[in-house]
Amino acid sequence: MECEYLKKLFGSLKEQNRQLQKEVEELRALKPVSASVLTMCPRCERVTVAADNGSNAVEEGTALRSQSRMTISSSSTLC
Repeated sequence: MECEYLKKLFGSLKEQNRQLQKEVEELRALKPVSASVLTMCPRCERVTVAADNGSNAVEEGTALRSQSRMTISSSSTLC
């Protein structure tokens, strides 16, 4: 019984590892953006990139943040 459980667990971990390796390859293939042009909205956590025309373009997805969240009290920072 334990052997079957371990085989299932091994298969699951092997598949997760394969998916993570694929994701790492995709991330390495992306052209890195300079950190100086990235900004993050503290309220909605969207990452924006300064465009050539001076406006901000929303980068795909939302930024991941650590588990400790900031409390925003100023209404001027709201989206």
